[in-house]
Amino acid sequence: QVLWPIVGGEEEGGTASIPGFFAGGIACFALPIAVGTSTGLAARALSLGLAPEEVSGGLVPAAALTHALGVNGSLCFLVMLLTSVAASVSCQLLAASRVLAHDVYEQILSPPPPDIGEHHPTKRTDRVLL
Repeated sequence: QVLWPIVGGEEEGGTASIPGFFAGGIACFALPIAVGTSTGLAARALSLGLAPEEVSGGLVPAAALTHALGVNGSLCFLVMLLTSVAASVSCQLLAASRVLAHDVYEQILSPPPPDIGEHHPTKRTDRVLL
């Protein structure tokens, strides 16, 4: 949500970054599909005997990794789950802060004066150099 305005608003050399954004978006599907498929097949092969409530509750990966790797499997799954949730939350917070900063503050609360030229030092831009 945050990167699409950057891709669309790229003025110079923007064509080089577009395939990178698409490749990154496609690569994000590989991990959940691989983990879900492998742990689901492992649970099926190990015949864990999970109840339908446990399966529908999403406990198959945790049960399969605990059975295959012991306590370390449980800890690995917990770390993977927490990092994925943290990454999702940080992305949503970044998108919300961009909407508030760009659409609400810059457009409504602090609009630029109408007589600012293109090379004026107070001209607002979307890019921040760190």
